[in-house]
Formats: sequence, structure tokens, C-alpha cells
Amino acid sequence: MTLLSSPTEPCVPTTVYHADHGRLCVCPTTGGLYVTIQPYGAPAQSITIDREQVLELIHQLQREYPTES
Repeated sequence: MTLLSSPTEPCVPTTVYHADHGRLCVCPTTGGLYVTIQPYGAPAQSITIDREQVLELIHQLQREYPTES
């Protein structure tokens, strides 16, 4: 996992999740995902997650929250 203030390539968020206290923006890159958490009234925090870590996160979420058949 790498902390970056901005992506190394042009990046337009493809998914934005809104919540009561801020939003989460997700932007795919060639190496993985660039994620920004933007709390309302506070500075944004960004992180780049490499491809392998993204796949690990997806598998973990699938185990924790299985879909019903």
C-alpha cells in the first residue's frame, strides 16, 4: 500500500460514495486503485492500493458479506 497525494496518471473517479460525514472517491489506475476519503470540513486523505491488495480486499469482502442465492 502506498500513500500518495495524487495519482501518477490522469484519474477521474469512476465511483463516488456519499455518506453523512463525507464521501469516498474511487479511481482505477493501471496499477490498482486510487482512493480518496473526503470528510466534510476536514482535509482529504488519499491512498493508492495495488492490484493484488485490491483483489485481496474483494475476496475478504466476499467472505464477510456473502451474497444470498
